[in-house]
Amino acid sequence: MAVKKKRNAPLQALGNARDEAVEAALGDQDPLYGKMASKAARFRSMTPGQRRKAKYDAQRNKATYDLPEELTNLIDSLAETERTNKSHMAGFILSLGLHRLVEQPLDFGEFKELSPTPRYDYKLHMPDPPTPEELNLPPKR
Repeated sequence: MAVKKKRNAPLQALGNARDEAVEAALGDQDPLYGKMASKAARFRSMTPGQRRKAKYDAQRNKATYDLPEELTNLIDSLAETERTNKSHMAGFILSLGLHRLVEQPLDFGEFKELSPTPRYDYKLHMPDPPTPEELNLPPKR
């Protein structure tokens, strides 16, 4: 019996030469779609628990602020004393402070200094934070 040729057989690749669009679609060359493909492959290789954690982490609202060391130490000590995590304590203190601003509006003028950078007009001079003793915190171990 004679072997029949397949009429709709795919074309053979011409050596290693590829079109740029094909290369972008198949490889990680494309900055957008290449990242999406690697992200999808990484997601497929995760366990269900890791997928849930990754989804939760992606939905979290994360922010970074540069704060003086005294403030972060006080927040750490307060969180440890109250047996909660640092993020919850910092969020609670910020929220409490914003509620106090609603009750007693504050004129920021006395705390403003000209900013040394052209991006902002002013920087705020922070008052000294309370001491651990003023907050009735136990001494650091």
